[in-house]
Amino acid sequence: MSKLPEAGRAPSKIEILEKLATIYTALVDDIHAIETYEALAVRAARDGLIDVEVRALIDLAYPLAWTSSQRSLEVLERAVRLSARQENPLLRTRARANCFALRLWQEGNYQDAVDFQNAFAKIVIANDRRILAPYLADRGFISWISSDYREARRSLIESNFILFETVEESPYLNAAYVRGRFSLTWTLVFLGEWGEALREIEDAIAMFDKNANFQWGQGMRLHRAWVSLHAMDFAGVLAICNSTPPLIRDPAPHPAPDYPTPYPAVILMCLLLTGSAETALGNYESALEHLLAARAIMDRSAVIFVWIWRMPLESALTELWLAKGDIVQARLQAERFLAITLAKAERTWQVLAWEMNARVAMAAHDLTRAQDCIAKGLSAMEGFEVPLAAWRVHATAFELYQHSGDRDSAERHLAHSREAFMKLANSLPTEELRQTYLSAPVVRKILVRVNYSR
Repeated sequence: MSKLPEAGRAPSKIEILEKLATIYTALVDDIHAIETYEALAVRAARDGLIDVEVRALIDLAYPLAWTSSQRSLEVLERAVRLSARQENPLLRTRARANCFALRLWQEGNYQDAVDFQNAFAKIVIANDRRILAPYLADRGFISWISSDYREARRSLIESNFILFETVEESPYLNAAYVRGRFSLTWTLVFLGEWGEALREIEDAIAMFDKNANFQWGQGMRLHRAWVSLHAMDFAGVLAICNSTPPLIRDPAPHPAPDYPTPYPAVILMCLLLTGSAETALGNYESALEHLLAARAIMDRSAVIFVWIWRMPLESALTELWLAKGDIVQARLQAERFLAITLAKAERTWQVLAWEMNARVAMAAHDLTRAQDCIAKGLSAMEGFEVPLAAWRVHATAFELYQHSGDRDSAERHLAHSREAFMKLANSLPTEELRQTYLSAPVVRKILVRVNYSR
């Protein structure tokens, strides 16, 4: 972000362009943000200002990422090449760290994570908290997608605190601060701290609404629906999604590649949430319509976050086919779900993929396959805190071992499952939400078994 000009001095053309681009980005006015950053990069190149040009290219890549990852990644590649000409080693390192982080948001490649961590270590040595803050946010994101949710929470909270206290203007205008708010929400959900996640969501919504940024506010409201989905409040999910603009709710395909507003990622999030809730409520045709519409957006629109949303989409489709009793489709979908998760470092979805493959195998009466999947799911959890997956894999293990007559193993997994989902239930902020969660059939079944075993 550009600095204000010194007192008594008129701002330069470069400073004006930087300021305008920052405001356009904060207002989610991508068309004008892209135009302004492009003009800034051209102006900087003409004037031989390599540091400014690199910064402009990196900032340009962010709004581009919401509509075209290909264009964004091409700009980032230009920025990486140009950064080699930066004379200041710290600026060069910071530029490269920014590029690696933005590529991770779009592709989730392991090497980019390694390269970012190496650059981050050099930035830490500079011992400047203001410089470090945005990179802490990116480090938090990387920790989240690597399933180190505790570290992600710590980094994101520290980053948000520093940015809020030190930025020269409203932190709402700071892209790193905004990204950090969304990453923190996701981290808290995956950590099983649902009450804290809801408080963070409400605070962020209030901030976005106060600044008339309804795009980000709508995205954060859908994060509230994501918590409701995990808490088994399916009616609540539909209520939130049905309150969104028609363009987001409409499951019909839209012309590619233009999605002026809202972003493709926001549309598919709403479709995915709606389809998942409809499956749980037994409305299978509506669920399939919404989920296939979400897949169509992913298949034709390579944009930021699609690689992340691909995992819950494949999970939701597997759940739908299994609920419909179509074991052939469920098996094919479960295998696709597993292959996608194994290509990434995120352990929650890996464990859930193994658990779902186990349930599909049990439905097909293939107990050998089911036992193998459960064993691999339990192994994938080792060394990781993955509460969203833990209670489910233990619940399925209980069903499997009960069926095979291994009473001791069944009872052990039953106890682990109950302990895990009770922690999740107790994190919910109201008794109404807790009762909704505990009354869900899949959870209720475990509670009944526990009471019976006593």
